[in-house]
Amino acid sequence: MRKIILLIIAVAFFTTNAQGFPILDDYATYSTIEESSVSIFSVGEYFTVCSGVICGVNETKTFVLTAKHCIQPVEEMYANEKKVDVIITSSNDDLALLIIKGRINNKKETQIGKYLYAGDKVYTIGYPGLSLKPRKAKGEVIRFTDDWGYSTAEVINGCSGSGFFNRKGELVGIVWGGGVGDVSVFEPLKDVNEFLETINYETLIKNEL
Repeated sequence: MRKIILLIIAVAFFTTNAQGFPILDDYATYSTIEESSVSIFSVGEYFTVCSGVICGVNETKTFVLTAKHCIQPVEEMYANEKKVDVIITSSNDDLALLIIKGRINNKKETQIGKYLYAGDKVYTIGYPGLSLKPRKAKGEVIRFTDDWGYSTAEVINGCSGSGFFNRKGELVGIVWGGGVGDVSVFEPLKDVNEFLETINYETLIKNEL
C-alpha cells in the first residue's frame, strides 16, 4: 500500500512543472487552445480565409488577434459567426486586433504566456477552409531572429493568424505562414506584447462602451 501511495505522489510530481502548472498531454493541450481559436473570413473584392485567437473579452466585446496580412480591403469580415466591427493593425509587425460586439458562441479567451525558447514544443489550431473543423499541428521552435520565430509545426494556407501555444495552452506567438519545407514562421511573443502595449490594449478591454 505504501508503494502505491509513493507511486501516485511521484506521478503527480512529474506531471507538474517547476512553476506548479500541470503539463498537459497533447489531447488536453489541443482541447484548451481550441476553446480560444476562431475561423476568420472576409468578403469583398477578394475572398480570404484566415484564423485567429481570442485574447480577451469583456461584457460587450470580444478581442481577436490575427495576422495583419489577413486584412484586405473588404466589405465585411467575420470571426466565426460574428461580424468584425473594428480593426487595429500594427505599424511594425504582421499583427492585427479585431474587435467584435458581443461574445463568440462556445469560445473563451486564451491566456498569454511569459516566455518561449528554442527547443520548446508549440501547438497550433487553424481553420484553412470555411469548415469549422480545425487543422491541428505541433512541432518545436527552431530559432529566433530579430523579427521572427521559426518552428517545425507544419501550417498551410488559411492558418495565418492562428495562435502558437505552449504545452500549457498559453499563447506564445501568432502564425505568419509556411516557410521553406516544413518550417513555419511566426510573430514571437515579444512582438505580440509590444503590439498590445502600443495600442493600449488594457485600456481597450476595460472600456465596455
